[in-house]
Amino acid sequence: MLSSIALSAARTGADIVASLPRAFLAAADSADQLAKTAARTSIAVETLSALRHQASLADVNFEALTGSVSKFTRNVGEAIAGSKQQAETMRALGVDLEGVRGGTVSVEEALFQAVDTLSKTGNQFEKLRLGTGAFGRGFAEIIPIVN
Repeated sequence: MLSSIALSAARTGADIVASLPRAFLAAADSADQLAKTAARTSIAVETLSALRHQASLADVNFEALTGSVSKFTRNVGEAIAGSKQQAETMRALGVDLEGVRGGTVSVEEALFQAVDTLSKTGNQFEKLRLGTGAFGRGFAEIIPIVN
């Protein structure tokens, strides 16, 4: 009896040790994904990590979220470059374009300004219109995080 318990414990220990390299590789892959997304979006790795956690709680695909954030970043750039349509959308979302242009407001802060405005928008059609204008077609998928 004691030898079967010891054998079972040894197998469990071996299984745990065998799974460590997979866990390490998964963690390294996750960190690499966050670093690449941070470089692409100008959003800090720490913020992206928190957003990934929120996405998992809201059952939102993280790739959909990062795609929408990337689109938002591009649209902020277009607004600063002179796109009247994007500038109008960003202003309606409370984004301080002059601050972003002047470097006193980061893209990350602009993201939070937009999300704050969207979260307070009671009219769902207006929320969808503004959100889609700023975050692209994938906005509908990330509404649970915005709310």
